[in-house]
Amino acid sequence: MKWALKVAAYCCGGIIGVAAAAWDAEWCSGISFVMILIGCGCGLFVALHELAVISAFEKKEKEAIQRSARKAEFFRELDKL
Repeated sequence: MKWALKVAAYCCGGIIGVAAAAWDAEWCSGISFVMILIGCGCGLFVALHELAVISAFEKKEKEAIQRSARKAEFFRELDKL
C-alpha cells in the first residue's frame, strides 16, 4: 500500500510539473492547467496524507509492541521472586 501511495504522489507531482511547463510554453489553456492543478493537487495531498497516517500508525504499533515486551519482562522478573 505504501509503495502505491508513493507512486501516486510522484505521478501527481510529475503531472503538475508537466502541466506547468505546457502552460508556460502555451501548449495548454489556462483552464486546462487549473483543472490539472486542482485534480493532481488533490491527489498529491491525499497520497501524502495517507502516507503520514500509515507512518503514524506504524509508529504507535511499534511503541505498543515495545510496551508489551517491557511488561512481559517485568512480570517474568516478578515470577522469579
